[in-house]
Amino acid sequence: MTKLIRFLALAIDAIAAVMAIAAIALVCFEAVVRYFAPQYAVDWGVEVIVFLLVWATFLMAARSAFENRHVAATVLVDLMPPILRSVLFLFSLLVGLGFGLVLLRYGWDVVEFSDRLRLTSDSSLRFPLAWYYAILPLAGALLCAGYLLRLWLFARNRRDRLPPARTPMDGQDP
Repeated sequence: MTKLIRFLALAIDAIAAVMAIAAIALVCFEAVVRYFAPQYAVDWGVEVIVFLLVWATFLMAARSAFENRHVAATVLVDLMPPILRSVLFLFSLLVGLGFGLVLLRYGWDVVEFSDRLRLTSDSSLRFPLAWYYAILPLAGALLCAGYLLRLWLFARNRRDRLPPARTPMDGQDP
């Protein structure tokens, strides 16, 4: 199962990295064109950059659920007895799953609504906003998958019933 988690995390990393690199390349292209050849400037550059960065951000936020890497304030939790830490860890997994379900459900509503109204972007691309909003239910589904995997590991393996202990000097993000 950990190989599957690592594979999914790496796949999401690769997709988000390609999106971020494409956004950076487009920013550089736009800057050069605006200064040296403004007649070739496009009106859709910023729109595509925002799309790529929003998608990459949501993908990476959802990806963090697969490896239990969400931002957490664990100062007090780390001082608690193991059984209480385990209960709080289970609670945090359930809250994360709940958030993923809310994002999935209401994100899908946003996509359906924008598709029903045929909302498009303002640039010459006339980009369907439903495609832009599609990251909401996708990120919700990825969050659900990540938290369900974590819950399954929690139920299956005793060592996965405690959040990983981190120190300020271990080199890992909180």
